[in-house]
Amino acid sequence: MLTLRQFLAALSWPVVLVLLAGCNRGEPTKTLLLYDSGAALPRRFDDVKVLEKRADYVKFRTASGDVIEFSGRYTVQN
Repeated sequence: MLTLRQFLAALSWPVVLVLLAGCNRGEPTKTLLLYDSGAALPRRFDDVKVLEKRADYVKFRTASGDVIEFSGRYTVQN
């Protein structure tokens, strides 16, 4: 039979491991601003992972998992 202390310790370890795994994402959250020629304000994408970037081209993955390619002026912010 488990004591109350052992029971709480058994419940807390999985929670701690999940929190540690979630906190160790590797890359900081990035914000991407895409400047369209016809738009007054840039389109903003939060929490993106940049897959490829060149001077006038960027390919990135959004937080929902969509992969977007954009040709034009852009800015990456941390």
